[in-house]
Amino acid sequence: MACLSRKLCPVLAVVVFSLGVPAIASAGLVYHANLSPLNNSGVKGTIQMTLNGDSLSVNIHVTGLEPNKVHTEHIHGFVNGKNSVIPTLSKFDFNKNGRIDDDEGELAVGPVILPLWTKSEGTILGPYPTAPKGIIDFRVTYTAEEVKDLPPLTKRAVEIHGKTVDGMYNPEFPVAVGLVKAGPLPGKGTPAASNSGGSGGSGGSGGASAVPLPAAVWPGLLMFGGLVAARSGRRTVAGRSPNDSECHSRARRRGGSSV
Repeated sequence: MACLSRKLCPVLAVVVFSLGVPAIASAGLVYHANLSPLNNSGVKGTIQMTLNGDSLSVNIHVTGLEPNKVHTEHIHGFVNGKNSVIPTLSKFDFNKNGRIDDDEGELAVGPVILPLWTKSEGTILGPYPTAPKGIIDFRVTYTAEEVKDLPPLTKRAVEIHGKTVDGMYNPEFPVAVGLVKAGPLPGKGTPAASNSGGSGGSGGSGGASAVPLPAAVWPGLLMFGGLVAARSGRRTVAGRSPNDSECHSRARRRGGSSV
């Protein structure tokens, strides 16, 4: 039986792999970030990203922003492979002013790799959103040229900017941050294909997760396995196949059982 399993399992593995891989490749790899407030801003939100080949589709939803102001937002990271981390006052408030300034934040999350432009709104700082009613909510796709330096996404962070500080509005002041993690947003359902791997700070770049095979596929797959088993299990002498005999011979030489 062990010999038969060794012969059958690789065949089934090839079948399952060949059925699953096209679904992963066609659906893309999914990532997300939960954005938490920085500097007592009250800003929070979510971002979901799908990497389809060389392009990146982004869904971003942020609330609690100062309305009708330019809010820059970026994906940050280190080109040397270092992981982005959440900036905290205890570790990154180097000037001891009680807040995380933009340059201090970059020491934690890294420099800007991809500006999250809307590609529709135009401002003096670029096509960044202006948060009507304090909300940013848009979807945009970035090209291969724009995202070429982005992977591995699970080493990156998303940072939202823009707040009035000391009586003056600063569009680069950090107000929310989140580490990029593999997979869809919790509670949003699992897309047709996603990826698994380490979260931000894990050092992993993420990889495609297994895609469940449709129920209709399994009967055919099991039938195929049965045919392979039947061909491999043709009986010869005393009801044992050549493979069975070989297994028993090996077991006798080792002084053990073949079962």
